[in-house]
Amino acid sequence: MLRRIASLSVRTPSLSPAPLLTSFTNRLVESLSITPPPPLAFDAPAASSSSSPSTSSLSDDLFDSLWFAVPKSKISRSKKRIKNQRYKLKNKTHIHKDPVTGEWTERHRLPINWKFYLREDGYGPKNRGDKIDVEEEE
Repeated sequence: MLRRIASLSVRTPSLSPAPLLTSFTNRLVESLSITPPPPLAFDAPAASSSSSPSTSSLSDDLFDSLWFAVPKSKISRSKKRIKNQRYKLKNKTHIHKDPVTGEWTERHRLPINWKFYLREDGYGPKNRGDKIDVEEEE
């Protein structure tokens, strides 16, 4: 008598020619105690159904909603930081103070007040010893 009760409580895995996906979903459904999904096109026909027909439509709707509610892949914060680094402005290291006008400029570029470098007749640079009076604009 005890052998018969023990044999009834132990479930043996069925040897069906179903794909691996179906066997995985069956194990998942058994562990979550949810009814199995509706058969897919490539599934082998089931020999027996374990759920009752009255609750099958409700459970099928529930399982369909769970079947398609899959979390999407997210980009982690560190990956976002890596991606945003290329859009930031680069630091300029080639900035110096112009000795003539006293303005901050890039090297090998004329400053904003580049006309102060010209002689009074408008041709050629001024002598290095000449002082330049810069008028401040308001």
